Amino acid sequence: MKKSFTFLLLLLIFSFACQKDKEYPPAVDGITSNMPEPAEKTVSDIPTKQQNIEKQIIKTANILYKVKDYNSEIKRIRETIKKFNAYIEKENEEYSDYLIRNTLTIRVRYDLFDSLITALLKGNGEVIEKTITTRDITTQVIDLKTRLKNKQAIEEQYRQLLKKARTVQEIMEVTEALRKVREEIESTQAQLKYLRSLTSKSTINLTITQPIEHPKAKYNFLEQLKQGYKISWQIFQFLLILILIALPYLIIIWLIKRFILSQKKTKNKSKGKNNIKTNKASEQGQNH
Repeated sequence: MKKSFTFLLLLLIFSFACQKDKEYPPAVDGITSNMPEPAEKTVSDIPTKQQNIEKQIIKTANILYKVKDYNSEIKRIRETIKKFNAYIEKENEEYSDYLIRNTLTIRVRYDLFDSLITALLKGNGEVIEKTITTRDITTQVIDLKTRLKNKQAIEEQYRQLLKKARTVQEIMEVTEALRKVREEIESTQAQLKYLRSLTSKSTINLTITQPIEHPKAKYNFLEQLKQGYKISWQIFQFLLILILIALPYLIIIWLIKRFILSQKKTKNKSKGKNNIKTNKASEQGQNH
């Protein structure tokens, strides 16, 4: 019994490993005579009703809209968004000296996507840029649903096998296998949920801009003359203050220079007198 249980467990684990590549669980023989054997499935084997499901499309619009009166246009746009039961997911408003810019990320129901774009652009602005992208993920959604169904079938097989476990080791092995397949199921469910959120509501990225124009100053000769006079007077005041600050230092330098020159003159005079006395003494000696 123990060998048979171990063999079945290994076979089921091997089947689950193969399912990750093939995306379907192979049949597992011998677990119980009443356990249904999951059939192999591919995307092409999905029933006609499932193949004919509504297309799953992700639509995104990027619009650059230039306006003349930002305040009135943003008010109109907000009211339009409410009328279509849409909402602003994200908003980034910026102000500078030359431009007002507001980027809105709008989420709207898929079937109201085109109508809302038309209503948003009915104002007095100018469309500078407009791009719309679509992505069909119908096949991806169908594939994920098929994977989920097959993984849930494998999970049920593990649960049935767990009921047949007799030893602690067998219980631990099956429990670990159940944990892994449960992680796969939850991951697939999360992917499906994310894709549904993308297809149920479309995205409009609307950027509204308003350039701010500054009036050019007119040339006025008298005004320019006044400005020139003011600048000249300011320069004169600056120079006058500079001179007054430097004047005490200049006077001190001048006095020091005078003192040095006077000392040099005094020394030169004393040297001259000594030379005259020496010359007179030498002349007297020659006469004698």
